[in-house]
Amino acid sequence: MKRLIISVVLVAFVVVFAVFQIGRCTRHGDTKFFFAAGEAVLAGGDPYVDSVVGGGYLYPPFFAALMVPFHLMPRLLAETLWFALNFASLVLLFAVSLYLLEEPAEPLGRWLRRKLGRLREGRFNWVVLATAVLSARYWMDNIGYGHLNGVLWALSLLGVYFALRRRWLAGGALLGGAVATKLITAPVLAYLFVRRRWAAIVVALVVVVVLLIGPAAVLGWERNASLFTDWYVKVVRSSMVESYYLGYDYNMSVHSLIYVYARELSGAAGGLALYRPAWFPYVRWAVTVLLVAPFFFPYLLRRRQPEGAAEAAVGGLQLSVIILAGTLLSPASWPSHFVATVFPYMAVLYVLRATPSRGLKIACYALLALSFIAHSLTSGDVWGAAMREAFYDLKCITWATLLLYAAAVALLLRECRAGRRAAA
Repeated sequence: MKRLIISVVLVAFVVVFAVFQIGRCTRHGDTKFFFAAGEAVLAGGDPYVDSVVGGGYLYPPFFAALMVPFHLMPRLLAETLWFALNFASLVLLFAVSLYLLEEPAEPLGRWLRRKLGRLREGRFNWVVLATAVLSARYWMDNIGYGHLNGVLWALSLLGVYFALRRRWLAGGALLGGAVATKLITAPVLAYLFVRRRWAAIVVALVVVVVLLIGPAAVLGWERNASLFTDWYVKVVRSSMVESYYLGYDYNMSVHSLIYVYARELSGAAGGLALYRPAWFPYVRWAVTVLLVAPFFFPYLLRRRQPEGAAEAAVGGLQLSVIILAGTLLSPASWPSHFVATVFPYMAVLYVLRATPSRGLKIACYALLALSFIAHSLTSGDVWGAAMREAFYDLKCITWATLLLYAAAVALLLRECRAGRRAAA
């Protein structure tokens, strides 16, 4: 009876959630750009005609071809299938994240069936539930606005799973597809590099090349080159125009944070384009080095990785650091990109359970609480549009991510030092 009640409640919740989010996405979501891109490809047009960073179709030509079937469907059916894809990817993202932190010997499918059995018995995992709450502001937006980021991060972490189990073809293919679609997932390749999964990296890079030039087999070399050029000029290169995007309210990169606060503190006039301090490029490089350096803590503080659970903890924190650093260092990091924090939030919570240091536990839990409060301030559903814009101006999402990053680095340093003492 208990299992039946839990099942009914979960199904009812998903149905109500789906109805609300499908309606929201239909009115305000990115799916209209995706489906319009499919229509343009089918009609021989250019999906990038009205595209600029921050609006329009922003993905490579091959992805527009994948949207053709959605264009051919009735709009409600297409939106429903898109929601199902996003929701399933979200579930997969949480499941694979937990698996990578536990790193059990059994394969993902068998492990997942065991976890679902516990869920039907009413045995909830508090780390997963807490992660869902801490990252809700991001994954709710990704589903509600039909963003693709949750799907890409689910594919990326699934690719890591396959690569770590030495299924290099599947792992590389998934990672290559994610990176070719959106470059913000590329830092995951650095994690595979330090884990010495060379074959998966090679496959990923080959898949990237194939996906970018492959449409020429159907569209022709000239048309594919034209679409590729439009995508590069209007999306890739435009995202690096510092005179506009560094000062843009919705850009949550750490470079934008430094630029905006420095401009305000200096009292510079002239808006977004005229404040160009000579020292800024040097600060960008220094911040990049500082954010990436902790990724190499395991190799600076000990000669070899620990075994078993300790290896999974260090690996999870190391992957968290590179994901957070990559998201913060992207030239244009929009709020939807920060669904990437699902894995880091879970990793920090997971490792905190077994951390013996009471002081470190209190400090890290405080950082997580402050991180949650900071990014929640940007939710217009809670505070209203005017307050939301003010908190966007203050780069609250960037601050929230930096707080999470600090917790991950502190725990990574502690785990590395503990491993070094144990090996001595």
